[in-house]
Amino acid sequence: MHVARERSFSPRRGEKVAAQRSDEGRRNDGGKASRPETRKPRGQAPPLIPGCAGPSPRKRGEGSLTTPDAVTAPLRQILRALGRTGASGLAASLIAGLVVPGLGAWLKPALPVFVGMFVAMMLARLDLARARAHLRRPVALAATLVFMICALPLGLAAALTLVGRGAVEPGLLLALSLQAAAAPILATPAIAVLIGLDAAFVVVALVTHMAVLPLVAPALASFVAGDAVPLDGWAIARNLALLLSGAALTAFLARRRWTLGRIEAAKGELDGINLILMFAFALAIMDGVLARLFAEPGTVATHLAAAFAVAGGGLLVGFLALRPLIGAGDAYVMSYAAGHRNVGLMIAAMGGVLPDSTWLYFALAQAPIYLTPLLLARLAPRLQLRD
Repeated sequence: MHVARERSFSPRRGEKVAAQRSDEGRRNDGGKASRPETRKPRGQAPPLIPGCAGPSPRKRGEGSLTTPDAVTAPLRQILRALGRTGASGLAASLIAGLVVPGLGAWLKPALPVFVGMFVAMMLARLDLARARAHLRRPVALAATLVFMICALPLGLAAALTLVGRGAVEPGLLLALSLQAAAAPILATPAIAVLIGLDAAFVVVALVTHMAVLPLVAPALASFVAGDAVPLDGWAIARNLALLLSGAALTAFLARRRWTLGRIEAAKGELDGINLILMFAFALAIMDGVLARLFAEPGTVATHLAAAFAVAGGGLLVGFLALRPLIGAGDAYVMSYAAGHRNVGLMIAAMGGVLPDSTWLYFALAQAPIYLTPLLLARLAPRLQLRD
């Protein structure tokens, strides 16, 4: 009679059995070692190409202005190269507008679009934090604004009264009155950067001036022109308001899409686009100037002399008057704005319908606008502009 012996539990025996079962499980899985499970982040799209990482999720306002692929890289390099030309590129644009005939007449109807794009690009690049800091200097800002609005109209009105408005050709008188009422040239902040100065105060002053422009421009233009040239003030105010509000809306949408950091990261490309717009603007506004130079050299000389007189007078008086109020650096840049006005805004406000003589003056007024930055850049190192 066999007596069954009870097996006693051994810890070592249990470990061996567990190891044997583990080995059997590996063999059943094809001998593959287990790998840790990787989880995909939520909200991230799978990669378009297997083995390549998919696009990283972006927050609102962090979209890229430029696409870093092989197609757009050469274009971005060209834009950056154009943006680095600075004042030399502006002067070259002016010369090209003179020597390239035919394109100006085709581009002239698009002048209001070019002007609106200039304004939108400037507003989109506005640093709101630094702008608020300059708003804490209300006395300096108010003094600058009053000078920029009143100085040129008062000076031109006094000169025209002395000469006699009846002695001035009506087209030239209209051009001078519209120039006096216009806001400073939009390239003023770029001039500050070119010289190596801070452009924040300049941008704030320029934006403030444009904000009140539809309210004051019709009265200023009529004040300078007098009864010799009747102006439709309501039409000027309405067109200016539409143009500036459209540019402000475009800038607002751009800032909703991209942060200021992303916009500043594409500074080189944006400067290149700005130069292309300046080139197109010069082509449009300089249309027919070369033909008028050969046909009416006396008229061209008179208009050109008037343009340089306004620019030079504004530059000198502006620097002397504003330096005690806002400091040498800001006064140096704002003096450029005092005599160089954005006549493109007034062309758009007039619907592009102007006498030939007015077009001629506005075209010749681009000469000091495009050439003065070269002089300012050379004089700046010799002057004590840092406050």
